[in-house]
Amino acid sequence: MRTTDSAAAPAPGLSVAIEAVVALSFWASVPVVIRLIEANPFTIGIFRLVLATLFLRLLFVRRDALKELSRRDWLGLGAIGLCFGVHWALYFFSIKVASASIGAIGLAGYGAFLILLSAAVDRVRLTAFDVVAVLLCIGGSLCLIPDFSANNTVVHGLILGAGSALCFACLPILHRRFRHIGSGVRAMGQFGFALPVFLIGLPYADFRAVPAHEWWWLLYLTVFCTVIGHGLWIRVTTALQPMTTSTVYYLYLPISLSLSYFFLGEQLDLRMLFGAALIASGSILGIRNQSRREAR
Repeated sequence: MRTTDSAAAPAPGLSVAIEAVVALSFWASVPVVIRLIEANPFTIGIFRLVLATLFLRLLFVRRDALKELSRRDWLGLGAIGLCFGVHWALYFFSIKVASASIGAIGLAGYGAFLILLSAAVDRVRLTAFDVVAVLLCIGGSLCLIPDFSANNTVVHGLILGAGSALCFACLPILHRRFRHIGSGVRAMGQFGFALPVFLIGLPYADFRAVPAHEWWWLLYLTVFCTVIGHGLWIRVTTALQPMTTSTVYYLYLPISLSLSYFFLGEQLDLRMLFGAALIASGSILGIRNQSRREAR
């Protein structure tokens, strides 16, 4: 018997829009907090994933729901968790290596990757608009690079952010493929199967070195940004088409850049803003083009 969760996959409407805005607002604060605290990416990831998995298992997932999963369902949850774990690891390191702003901008390539992945999965031919959209994203990324030295931290941050965006773009496709599984189970699987990615770096996770005041930030990241934020986003990506989801997602970028400017004092010069605008515009252009083709 398949596990269904009709309440967890609401019909598109005002409630879905509100859930998307709330989730994106929490997510926009993640780069700022990660850059602000001293804890390394392995410490942050293990703490958030362990607590989030236990929280969801104890409060939102029935044991019977897990027993009803087929072998294919477990493989699907494993794929979701693997993509999510790699996405998080690359994203955290992008923020630490470069800056909160570069981490957020690098992740903005999500839309371009989703265009290419959706075309490949759905076997849709790319049009000239799609090609232009991807080229705009590439051009925007190049605008952010002050020089092409191999030692440039901006280059490293953008490469890590691009890898994170690619893994993140796989998630809406996988979630819709396994939407017959309840959103609570999928969220728990996403976090639980992502944990092994971070356990590889367990020797480097030094929880004893975390200052006392940073535990409150880690709890904020876990409860609000992980459990609530990703839980809501799973509902949104299940209810909406991937192309619509991607357009809504770009609210994240201006919120995150604004928070980085006000709370971290990171400078946003015209070159950075222009590059970010090119990436967001290219992604939205390609997404809307594919959405119109699907409608026709």
